[in-house]
Formats: sequence, structure tokens, C-alpha cells
Amino acid sequence: MLRASNSMVTKAVLQIESIGRPPERHADRVVAEMMRQLARDRSRLWDTISEVVANSSDGSPRAQRKMEKRIKRAGALTTDLWPGKRGRYTLMVYDLCGWDAQRDAAIQLGDRIPERPWISCNLTCHREQGRRSQQGTTEIAAGDVRHPPRRESSGAAPRGAHE
Repeated sequence: MLRASNSMVTKAVLQIESIGRPPERHADRVVAEMMRQLARDRSRLWDTISEVVANSSDGSPRAQRKMEKRIKRAGALTTDLWPGKRGRYTLMVYDLCGWDAQRDAAIQLGDRIPERPWISCNLTCHREQGRRSQQGTTEIAAGDVRHPPRRESSGAAPRGAHE
């Protein structure tokens, strides 16, 4: 759960506890719930980022740093800021999401969770050209790095490993 009150954000973290190795069917259920949680978190994060960017004064380096801090508090994995004068700056926002390799798309709220989801680290670059730029004011580019899960890391051996 993510609740915003004034500038404070409260986040309940999904907590998974296990004594010993869970059976594979339980591990699959846990992975699916983790993917749903990532989808919920990402949706809330980008709603909050849109609101922060729309309501922020970003003309000075100090204002840009304040905006970056609000985005970090909203739940971004990390950010990088290259501040500038007169509203010219570059802000990189990193976040995580689940990835469906068969559809070659991020797992969104309400999507079916694939049998073998991946984790994707997304990088979104927000480049502001300044308020009086004739080329338009904002350029946004996005990319991602996808990591297929390793079954050994979840405590279960890969299928066929014992043969």
C-alpha cells in the first residue's frame, strides 16, 4: 500500500517468510505475487512522478534537486540528475518491473503472470530543454535491462538437474 499525505509517502513492503525450501508450486505462487507487487508499485510510482514533475518548479538547480528528492521518496530505485540553469537539465529515473519475455512487454496491472517472468530494470531519461526552447520543452527516452530469473537462486534446482 502506498499512501501520500502532504509530502510524506508510506509504503507497506511485501514480506515473504519461509522456513526451509518451499515446494516448487509455492515458489511459483510467491514469484507471481512478487510480479503483481512490482506492477502495483510501478503504476503508483509513475502516477506520483507525473504529479511531481507537473507541480514542480524546475528552473533552478536547487529546484531540480528538490524535484529529484521527491521522486526518490516516491519509490524510484535511484535517480541521477545533471542540473542546469533556466530549466535545462537531465534527470534519469531507474525503476523495476516484471517482464513477460513471450510478449516482449512489461507486466502491467491486471496482466496474466507468465510461467517464467523476468525482472527488468528500467531507465527513463527526462531531458528538459528549457522553457523558451523552440524545439519543444521535454524529451523523454526509455530503455531497460532484463534479467531472466535463475531457479537456483530461489532455492529450487532447475528441472532435469538431478538426472
